[in-house]
Amino acid sequence: MSHSHYDGVNTIERKFNVKDWTILAAIIMVGCLVLLSMVMVDRQWRMMASMRTTIDNQASDLRQLRRTVQSVESRIDQGITVAGGGGSGQSDSAGQTDGAGQGNAFRRAAIAQQKE
Repeated sequence: MSHSHYDGVNTIERKFNVKDWTILAAIIMVGCLVLLSMVMVDRQWRMMASMRTTIDNQASDLRQLRRTVQSVESRIDQGITVAGGGGSGQSDSAGQTDGAGQGNAFRRAAIAQQKE
């Protein structure tokens, strides 16, 4: 009885051929792409969190600035009301300077608007 390759015994030697190397390379490439996409999404997430923090800080600064402007406006309005009650239509503070030699522009502008 002679033994041949077809008598039921698996005598094929397993070798990596070109097809196997191609499949292995494709699997490795897909794995690398998945890892890179995960890193990129994580980086985008951190960037978005940083941008949100920056936007929250800017919104807080803007709210504080609005409160400051409203406070200054109310002080100006109160100052003009008090200064404008002199009867002559002009305030004594219109000719005052602010220490740098310039007149108080806000008061002068308000007085000019009242005259119109």
